[in-house]
Amino acid sequence: MTESTDVRDALRKLDEQVAMSQQRAQQMQTLASDIEAIRVEVTSPGGEMTVHVDANGRLVDIDVTTRALALDPPRVRSLLLDALADGYEEASRRSVALAAAAFGPDAPTVAGLQENAERYRPRITKEDEE
Repeated sequence: MTESTDVRDALRKLDEQVAMSQQRAQQMQTLASDIEAIRVEVTSPGGEMTVHVDANGRLVDIDVTTRALALDPPRVRSLLLDALADGYEEASRRSVALAAAAFGPDAPTVAGLQENAERYRPRITKEDEE
């Protein structure tokens, strides 16, 4: 090979790497937007309330029906905490599924989301567990 061929090959490889990096950055931006848009609704088994959580499992809204007003406060608390925990789990599951679809199930991004979901899972203590 001549020196000019070596240089051309090196530049071509560099261009390919830059293109791959740009594509990966775009995929990450799309994934971040898709995860940010996640909203989960969980309704208590008896329909007393519906919680709405974001991608991080944070409560963004709650709908309470008159059925909840007939319950004692510890039961309302229990239903609310159960619904929030279920919402967090579903939001985490959806985030991981989006990443797995974008990058493959064994990608480091997927593993990172799974680790964060476990690390930041709300530690909910119910009255009967105190």
